[in-house]
Formats: sequence, C-alpha cells, structure tokens
Amino acid sequence: MSRKGKDVVLDAESDDDGYQEKSDKSDEGNLTHKLMKSKKSKAPPCDSGDDLPPPNMKKFMKGFSEFDVTQHVFKKEVAKYDKNKGCDALKCGTIRERTKNMREWFETVCKIDANIMGKVEAAMAEWKEQSPPEEWKKYLAKRIQQFQDELSLTMGVHCVIFHGHHSNSMDKGIEVGISETAPKLQTLEFKQHQFGHKICDRLGEAFMEYLQDEFNPVLNADDEDDKVSGHKGEKVEMEKDSLGALILPPYSSLKLPGQKDAIQQIMHEAYIKYTNNQHTHVPWKLLINALELISEDCLPDDLYEFPNPSKLIGSQVQQIWDLWLARQAKGEPIVMFTGCKKGDLKAEVEEKWGRHQKGKKKEYVEINEENDGDQCDGEQEGGDHPGASPGVDQGHIDTQSPAAHASDKQTRVAFLQTLSKAKTYQDLVPLSSTMITKPVLFNISAVP
Repeated sequence: MSRKGKDVVLDAESDDDGYQEKSDKSDEGNLTHKLMKSKKSKAPPCDSGDDLPPPNMKKFMKGFSEFDVTQHVFKKEVAKYDKNKGCDALKCGTIRERTKNMREWFETVCKIDANIMGKVEAAMAEWKEQSPPEEWKKYLAKRIQQFQDELSLTMGVHCVIFHGHHSNSMDKGIEVGISETAPKLQTLEFKQHQFGHKICDRLGEAFMEYLQDEFNPVLNADDEDDKVSGHKGEKVEMEKDSLGALILPPYSSLKLPGQKDAIQQIMHEAYIKYTNNQHTHVPWKLLINALELISEDCLPDDLYEFPNPSKLIGSQVQQIWDLWLARQAKGEPIVMFTGCKKGDLKAEVEEKWGRHQKGKKKEYVEINEENDGDQCDGEQEGGDHPGASPGVDQGHIDTQSPAAHASDKQTRVAFLQTLSKAKTYQDLVPLSSTMITKPVLFNISAVP
C-alpha cells in the first residue's frame, strides 16, 4: 500500500476517534454503544458499502487537470513564454526548467485571465465528453502499462487488455492493440502461448469488426459489400504497380485473415526477387531464429521473430502494416531480403542440376559405318523370307539354326529329317507339312 493510501486510512481512523469521543460524552457509561461504534470504525471502506478503488489506484481516476488541458490548448503561448525565459526546447537537459516555466505561466498568467480559464473549462468538458485529441493519445501505451503494472503489484492479477483507437497512419483507420502484464510464474505471455495467441486473434478480430461497424466513418453501409473480407483460407487479390510489385492495400480494407495472406504474398514475391527462383518458398522456420535474412528497416523494432504470417497476432500485423505502408509511400521496396536458405538461389539450383545431369550421362559409343551398312542390307534381304521370326537379324543367322531352313516347305522337311534317324520320328516328319497352323473353332456340346 502506498503512502497516500496510508494517509487515507489514518484520516479515516482519526475521524472515527473523534466520533467515538463525542459519543462517549453524549452517552455516558454506555459501554455497549461505544464498542459498537469502535468496531464499526475499524471496518475497511469496502465493507461499509462504498465501492471504492484501492487508494493507490486513484491516480488513474483523476482525469484531466486544468494544467494538463492548458498546456495543450495554449501550447504556442507556453512555448513563447518559455523562450523568453531563455530555455532551448531542443535540449533535453532543459526539461526540468521548461516544466517550471510552464507551471509559472499557468499560475501567474492563465489563472488571472478569465477568458483563458473559460476556454480551458470548455476544453475540459469537451475532452470528458468526446475523449481528448489524437495527439494526446501518444501516451496511451504508457498509461496502460502503468495501470497493468499497478494491478499486478497491488492485486497480483495477470491482466490482458484490448484497446482500440484511430490509427496515426496514412489511412486513418481503426487500430486494435493488446497489452499484457509481464508474467511472474509463467514462462510465456498469454498472447505468445500456442492457445493464447489463437484466442487473441479471435477476440482481436471480433473487437476490430465491432469498432469498424460503430466508429469508422470510412466503412459505411454503402461500401460494406465492396470491402474485401479475407476470410480464413481465402486468397486476397492484390494489385501491382507499373514495375510489377505488389501494392499493400489500406489496413482497414481487410480483416485479419486477409491481412495475414497479404503479408505472406508480399514476403513470397520479395523472396523470389532475391533468389531469382520462381519455384522457391519463404523459409519461415528459418526466419524464426534468423531475422538477419531481412533488412532491419523492413521490420518493426519490437518484432524479434518472423514466423509464418498465420501465427502472427493482430497487434504484430498492425505494426508490420503501418511500417510497410510508410515505406510504400516513400517509394521504397516494402520488403528486402539480404540472405536466403542454402540452395534456394537460382545459380545454386542450376549448378546442382548440372552436376546431377553430368553424373547420369552415358558414354558415347562410335558406330562402325561398314557394319551398320551390312546390317541394314541383311534386314532388307531377310525381311521378305516367310517364316522368319520377328526381331531376328536375317543377315547373321547361323546355318545350323532352324530359321536358316525356313524359306520353303521342301527345305524345312529336309532339315527336319536330318535331326533324328528314329523310325517313329521319320514317319512324323512328312506329316508336319500337313499340320494346321490356323486356329479352328469347334462346337463342343455337353454330354448328358
């Protein structure tokens, strides 16, 4: 508990003591009444029926003071007064002196002038009703972090906050951010856990749709049908410039799945351009631990790894988008690779393919023209012989082979008679000339 909280408790106790002494004077000797009052005075504020925040959290409930609004509304007047005091706004060492001068101007000039104070009160009412100007929201992340740290310190809770506001980028769309307390006993933050980041994606997308429907003046009911939805699994169609590079669309024109797909397409095109290889793919697993493969100017400062875009959370996508839109507006390449996976360069692929083909190449065998001519002549001469077996080279048939005696029936019978002198075989040789060589169909009837 902070000292301020202790002061509040002590004040409460002192008030109760005074009340107790008064009751003692009015109710002399009424011990029961005194004990009841004393017991009631020791009860904490939350038990008395008042839903009061912890005393040390009241600093987040004070709102805007007159001094806060004055130094923003009358910024030029304050700067002029500060300059007359001899302070240089460009020097960081003069911040303490400048703050002192600002407070002095507020006390000696602003509070005396009724016209200035009237404008301050009107601005305070407007801020309270419609929220402060966009310039004031540059302290949003710091205030949220302070609030979360205070909750973690005083209550021991693990806090995850989704916050939405208008973007400071060129398209002036709606942004959704996620802030989380630093884990104490856990090893990972909720938004980095394998299940937590999925929940953050779903909640962030739902919150973004709500904010766009309620507060975004760009996306109204007339052009809602023209909005690219970018549902999960759907490929986003992206336009190209005159040089063939992909054009990053406005952040608010796509939902989270479509934004992730657009990031993936841009990374793929940039990797192909670097490797000069149309068949390669971005090594996402390698980029988790090797961000040096991408130019550091193309990545946000707090992005320590670049996983597959499907694993990115909404706040990371938003940071990447804002940075890439700024580079695109300057005419710079959105993404530039400075390295690649080994073997992805086109020169390396061609070299590897050349070695592969060289290892499989057959040795050259020179053909003898004379032998080749004789073989062709033999094929022409033996091509018309009846009974020649297909695929047999007639120019080189052995004289002892049956194919050499298959020119006519008489030569074939004479050759068969020389094969054996057995009487039974000799009786069958003449019958070979009468053998049926064509298939004949027979009708076979079933025997009962």
